[in-house]
Amino acid sequence: MRALDVLCVGETIVDMLPEERGRLRDVSRFHKVVGGAPGNVSVGLARLGLRSGLMCKVGEDEFGQFLREAIEGEGVDVELVTTTREAMTGMTFVSLRHDGERSFTGMQGPSADQFMAMSDLDAELIGRARAALFGTNQLLTPGPRAVAMRALELARERCGLVLVDPNVREHLWSDTDEMWACCMEMVKQADIIKLNDEELELLSRGDGAQVLWERDLSGARALVTTHADGGARVIARSTGGGIVEASAEAWPVEVVDTTGAGDGFVAGLLASMCRQEPDGDVPLRDALGGWGEERWARALAVGCFVGSRTCAHLGATPGLPYESDVNWGASAP
Repeated sequence: MRALDVLCVGETIVDMLPEERGRLRDVSRFHKVVGGAPGNVSVGLARLGLRSGLMCKVGEDEFGQFLREAIEGEGVDVELVTTTREAMTGMTFVSLRHDGERSFTGMQGPSADQFMAMSDLDAELIGRARAALFGTNQLLTPGPRAVAMRALELARERCGLVLVDPNVREHLWSDTDEMWACCMEMVKQADIIKLNDEELELLSRGDGAQVLWERDLSGARALVTTHADGGARVIARSTGGGIVEASAEAWPVEVVDTTGAGDGFVAGLLASMCRQEPDGDVPLRDALGGWGEERWARALAVGCFVGSRTCAHLGATPGLPYESDVNWGASAP
């Protein structure tokens, strides 16, 4: 039996959430929560009853200690969380206007998560996981990019599944062609790729899911897309060479904040996959080859449910549900 179900790799930062609506300059109080997509997903998985782990770097400061303690307190394995004195822990201040629009103000310069080093990679510990999750924010500069791609290579060799959720932040890149090339290099190494509408438009260069799937993702097991108009869809390859397609509707919820909805979706999707395929001798990527429409629809539905619950609260992690909140067998609202 593997020691972990899912290892989440990448940035983990502090989100400072406002206790009132208004412009950032007018907000008088904030409270801190876990932020950064891999950190959010690791917490979501732990709450859903999975054995999750996190590989990231935080600053050797009070906020870094807060993140480690908060994430470990959720039941996440933090053995691969390292620290650095070269930079401070990343932090973002969030403001929520009265019309519901959000804005984010981050620190200047690279934060601690951009200082992952080859020496932080432990092939044996990475190999403890049945699946690994990656984003693309570590690809911004050559040093972290090389580390991230090496970690991905180790995960491909030693884990049973690699899922890439790019979480593309286009404004952080100075060269859009470089952004596309770097993101696609990682995406093409994944077994499962999860994209929202904007990422699908960006990475397919406007050609859509079917063209991206056929042109660039020949080695992938599945392409999962989430949509602003509600719900999620998947195109998947079966072991026999056939194509399986499935979808799930969005769950109704009063939306407070969409921050982290995608992270919640990924946590729910991965949790359903691991629950539907208990530990065994068959790698998870191969087991998924036997899935039909019903099983994929169930996994998408759990993802949509967890993502919707995230939207009902301010911030990415406060609204993440627990294992007992989920109807694991449901395939529709």
